[in-house]
Amino acid sequence: MIAHRVSRRRWRGSWPARLVLCLLGGLVAALPAAALYALTATRVHDDVGIVPATLSLSRGHSALQTGLLGGTIYDSDLTRFGLGITVTLDGPPGDLSKIHSLGSPELKKAEKVYTSMFDHPGSIKAGYSAALVKALTHTFVRMEIGAGLSLGAAALLISGLGAAGAQRRTALVSLGALLLLSIGYTVHRYVEWKQANAVPSPTFPIGMLASTPLSSARADNQTTAALIDNIVPLAQRELQREQEENTQFVKRAYDSVDDLVASGDVAVPAPDETACLLLSDVHANADMIAVYRHLVERLDTTYGPGTVDVTLFDGDQTYGSASAKTAVDAMAKISTEEYAVVGNHDSDLTIDQMQDAGMHLLDGQVQKTGTGLTAVGATDPQLTKQGQLFSASTITRPGYDGVSEADAGRALLEAMQQAHPTIGLAHEPYAFAPILDVHVSHDAMTRWFAAGRRTADSDTGANADDGVPDIPASAVAYGHWHRRFYYRVAGNTDGTWTVVMELGTAGGASPKLSLSYFSTPQTIPGKEASAAIVVVNKKSNLVTGVQEVTTRRSGEVSVGPRHPVGSPDGQPYPAGTVVP
Repeated sequence: MIAHRVSRRRWRGSWPARLVLCLLGGLVAALPAAALYALTATRVHDDVGIVPATLSLSRGHSALQTGLLGGTIYDSDLTRFGLGITVTLDGPPGDLSKIHSLGSPELKKAEKVYTSMFDHPGSIKAGYSAALVKALTHTFVRMEIGAGLSLGAAALLISGLGAAGAQRRTALVSLGALLLLSIGYTVHRYVEWKQANAVPSPTFPIGMLASTPLSSARADNQTTAALIDNIVPLAQRELQREQEENTQFVKRAYDSVDDLVASGDVAVPAPDETACLLLSDVHANADMIAVYRHLVERLDTTYGPGTVDVTLFDGDQTYGSASAKTAVDAMAKISTEEYAVVGNHDSDLTIDQMQDAGMHLLDGQVQKTGTGLTAVGATDPQLTKQGQLFSASTITRPGYDGVSEADAGRALLEAMQQAHPTIGLAHEPYAFAPILDVHVSHDAMTRWFAAGRRTADSDTGANADDGVPDIPASAVAYGHWHRRFYYRVAGNTDGTWTVVMELGTAGGASPKLSLSYFSTPQTIPGKEASAAIVVVNKKSNLVTGVQEVTTRRSGEVSVGPRHPVGSPDGQPYPAGTVVP
């Protein structure tokens, strides 16, 4: 009995302590190797402009492995804590095979892709850095836990081979040996990594970059340096033209907004109403984000804070690139609160950026805004990624295997039936097929909107037999097609009504990218931009007014009339109203 107690005491005192010692020691021993592995192995696949690229970390410099130009450009200034970013363009864009000379029209058009890199390298680097840091952290944690537990288990097994009284000492010795091996391996691999991505010698200055934020950039061969020296003047002229165009556009737009607000043309909610701004397909256009922010600010200044307190984004906030971080941060400051659904171009990187910026994501759960509006949305199950140059591929978003657009629409409908929100959002029109009980196509939806009413009033009856099923929300909207703004008022059998909207592109994004015509965050809109202001009665939670805000490529901002919707007091009609 005494021997049994001693044995049990020894087990309690030795085995658990040795287990904890080995596991903690294993994590410590794995720390150097895990950190270096994360540093050298972390990769983020993204786009530079519209060219697919791979991002990785480098020591002492940042680098652009051009692919297209056949060389690498190094810059020692774009670093932090001695670390930089290497951007590797994944193969030359196939469509650029048409380029035969430096003066060819195709090259001049394609230069737009890279001009922002000359003028906004810090902004682009910020987005890439955030994406890499998050990926590096995940890689480090996985490696540290896996390797640490493995080393701890190894030390535990080794210590078990020793004598009973020396097991703890054996564990400490084995952990020390494993730590030394880890440090030795880390130093060896660090030297190899540093040598592998070292700047070659000699390098060649790029004279035409001397007056840009990339003044310290150097190329790894004379051909690349000479080629850039010839291309950069073209890019600089393009950049100067873009900057002048941006400046003129924003000035005209601001002046136009000031005039509209001063004249009282913009829909302003009454004391018993609240208003929200609806935007779809912004695609990170910096100029248009600034215009919407200015509009909200001017309304707040003129009519009081919170005139338009909520902005709802209906998907495709960006093209999915980490470089759009600055634009996403600006979107999150348009009004007091921002809510967004995920569109087909919004990648996991975009989702992280929106959450980090403080935007609320609408994904199946009804959320209530500070003004009392409620909103629910459905994530687009499809993810569209840019391929080489202007080609694109659509894949199923991770976690949405087997989920179609119609399935997303049915999930949205179910969420609306449970909560009866103010607004329901889905990015693609195809998600609305089960909600509206219609076939969805460009022509079919054009006819559907044309066949309906733009108001629900006592002359027609709110619950007129319009062929539309009852929709359990005061308003629903989709975007995606980059067309003009459409809306239709559908009556419900309980006397309420629902405003169904097809939103245009709030960023003025071209519906199809091509070599000769496309939009980037640093260019003015590629076509007329469109947004909507929706006014809601606070008591009934029903929409009482809709107004479109459009911005032409010239910078002129205009508003349509505020279309009154529903009853004059914003309250439901008596159920059972019959149309004569």
